[in-house]
Amino acid sequence: MSHTSPSTFLVWTIFTSMLGAFLFYHLWKFDRFKCLRWNNGPYNGAFKRVMTYSYLLSLPLIFTFALGFTIIKYQNGYILMEGHGIIPTPYNLWDQPSQAAIFPLMLCFSVGWSLEMVTHLEELCFWLFLVNAGSAQQDWFKSLYFRTWLVGSTTAVLYMPLVTIFTRDDHLKNEAYTFLAGSLGSLSLTLWFIPILWAFPAFLDSLREDNVDTNTIIRLTKFHELNTMRIGLRFLFTVPLLILGVDGIRPHQHVNESALWTDILAMLAAFGCATSSGITLVIFFPRSIEGEMAIRDQKQGNIRLNQFATTSQHGSSPSVATWQDAADPRTAAYLIDDDDQLSHARGHISKNQHQQQYMTQRNPSGGVLTQQVNLDTRILNQTTDWSPSAKGQPRWKVEGGHTDGEEVLDTQSAPAPTHAQLQPGVVPTTYGSDMPLRPNRRGESALEMGTLPPMQQQQLQPPGRLSRQTTKGTTSGQLTENNLSRHNAVNPMVHNFRSPIDVMYGPRRRPGATNHLEFQNNESRLTFTPRR
Repeated sequence: MSHTSPSTFLVWTIFTSMLGAFLFYHLWKFDRFKCLRWNNGPYNGAFKRVMTYSYLLSLPLIFTFALGFTIIKYQNGYILMEGHGIIPTPYNLWDQPSQAAIFPLMLCFSVGWSLEMVTHLEELCFWLFLVNAGSAQQDWFKSLYFRTWLVGSTTAVLYMPLVTIFTRDDHLKNEAYTFLAGSLGSLSLTLWFIPILWAFPAFLDSLREDNVDTNTIIRLTKFHELNTMRIGLRFLFTVPLLILGVDGIRPHQHVNESALWTDILAMLAAFGCATSSGITLVIFFPRSIEGEMAIRDQKQGNIRLNQFATTSQHGSSPSVATWQDAADPRTAAYLIDDDDQLSHARGHISKNQHQQQYMTQRNPSGGVLTQQVNLDTRILNQTTDWSPSAKGQPRWKVEGGHTDGEEVLDTQSAPAPTHAQLQPGVVPTTYGSDMPLRPNRRGESALEMGTLPPMQQQQLQPPGRLSRQTTKGTTSGQLTENNLSRHNAVNPMVHNFRSPIDVMYGPRRRPGATNHLEFQNNESRLTFTPRR
């Protein structure tokens, strides 16, 4: 690119600066830069660290290359050469400090480009694994695709800097061979990605036929569209540099001697590099707008709840939410339906307490019945029994109906039974706030629906043909998990997919476990979620 104008490198600098600004903004919105920590979550292993830091390191290296050549180009300016007119000053006519900076800057560009190839090779191998690997092979780190990425990444990190080092004596050849080596590697990865884009719609159709969760299909469809745009932009990055590299190693340089074509090709490469890297950032660190809005609404609700609790402590009159306030979103913050928010407002509230909310019912006359709840101080203090009384009794007002006044509905019911008063087989009508719901968790000896006890399983098997898993004490639940993994047609990792670099490392064995199937959790078993 010694034949290009200074404005070309200025365009490279501007695009990489914009990419850096987008990276800071995106990672701040993603998790406040928590993803950059060395230990971030239980699945932040060596693979995720390598992918995260290799991608983040490539950006400052390319920015250094662009900014350095921008400064040098503008310092040396243009010269008048006979037969060529006014052209940018060639490398061999630069001053000594500028010529000494050429090799370090080209080496930065070469290393940054090799790290980008590591990133794109991982995406290629992971998507091939996700589409082609069945349920029998669930471990990404034991697959052939992972080994391919490991060998290819090592090759890219080694051969790109070596090409730049071995050709450093001739600055023009150094630039040409660096562009040629990098563009050939990146172009081959881009071409290999086209079959994935072609086969991915059929892969999505197979997921729909298997009644896979709609959210999973939507998430994969979004990544497919992002990859389609990214591949088009990768062509825009690699093809222009390939043309400049091939023309640079030839004796007669027709393209590099044209100021128009060198500037156009170099600027197109800058645009393709920056935009494709930005899409890679979105794929590696996908934001959840729904989750961000939920967190923001929770924070706003906590602030308004604190204001409400402060007002109640100062002895103000109990707040009565009317049917007019129900339409106001600001009033909705006072409806306490989150135990954590309630405990945050007044630290001595029970965790299992549930508060009443607005409820609307359709009146036979055409109006809407809206329940009014007196937010008594008992809601926060919990000093008396929460049973229906005249003071806390719901009242109903007719909205838009033909009845005037208020209707007071009969809500008298029996007091909430205690835990000792509950009889087996009798369903209570009401529950007290002091009775927390206890989930019926399945123990190790419990059975799943559609399975037989271990003793009956052994009786049904012919003598002398007991399976090794049964003789080693495998439970029916573990046998069911193994059978599910055999009968699933698609890799179960699809349903846990969030990012190509956010890959689980498989199940961890319980401390002191003797059976190879006894794990702490079910991390590698990711069953399908049927659509509802």
